[in-house]
Amino acid sequence: MVITLLLDGTQERISFGSTIIAGLTRALQGTSYHLTVSPHHLAETPEESVRYIMRNNLADGVIFSRVEPFDGRVRLLSEQGFPFVCHGRTEFSTPHAYVDFDNEAFAYAAANKLIKAGARRVCMIMPDSRFTFHQHLRYGLMRAVRNSGVEVVMPEDVTLDSSLVQINRWANKIANTPDRPDAFICPGEAAYVALMSGLRSAGLERGRDFQAVVKASSDLLKHIEPSIDLIYEDIEESGYLLGKHLLDALTSPDTTPKQTLLAPTYGAPELAERTDAD
Repeated sequence: MVITLLLDGTQERISFGSTIIAGLTRALQGTSYHLTVSPHHLAETPEESVRYIMRNNLADGVIFSRVEPFDGRVRLLSEQGFPFVCHGRTEFSTPHAYVDFDNEAFAYAAANKLIKAGARRVCMIMPDSRFTFHQHLRYGLMRAVRNSGVEVVMPEDVTLDSSLVQINRWANKIANTPDRPDAFICPGEAAYVALMSGLRSAGLERGRDFQAVVKASSDLLKHIEPSIDLIYEDIEESGYLLGKHLLDALTSPDTTPKQTLLAPTYGAPELAERTDAD
């Protein structure tokens, strides 16, 4: 009666782990299942982390994120018939359970907002190219700028997995270059804080020298910059649905795997206390 969440310690999003755990806990409330959390970066490979769980009978089902197009964990668990749900999608033809955020819609909306504000050179700090959501973000951005004449910058020096110091230094370095971007899309709050700090230390100010749209999973930035443009990803709702989908897989293993794609919310909503009725 155990469900294991595999967490990657390199995940960029602020409070991702605690927020997704809150959603999972809400989903499991009233059931006989218990939640355990395992850091899979300690394993030799992501596949080894799920093999370890199966080999030692540590859980009845697993949940994991940072999914790749042909993720080895999805292949292994599917072949073994072991219940799982992933936070993110793959490109496998065989359906499997997942909950994902519509990153393509986020990037498309963010780019359009910046273009309408007069941006001429839009930069997006990307996740590592091995992850599926890198593709989704890229598709959304390129779809928005296709007929606009706007230039696109996808930095090679930094990613969402870069340290805050690295992003800060990169932003400071490019701040006064002739081809500096005048608009930024940040698919993570921490990346934006580091970016903003680096640009400000070089004398630039948002609104005067550059524009930005940020994907947020908390109300942190609203307290730092009340006028910042946010597009919200509800991580707690993702956790709740991950738990519900896995419970469905455990209780009804022969049914079609549950798949949910969550739409962006425009502007950070009030983060009210949740109940099972939400």
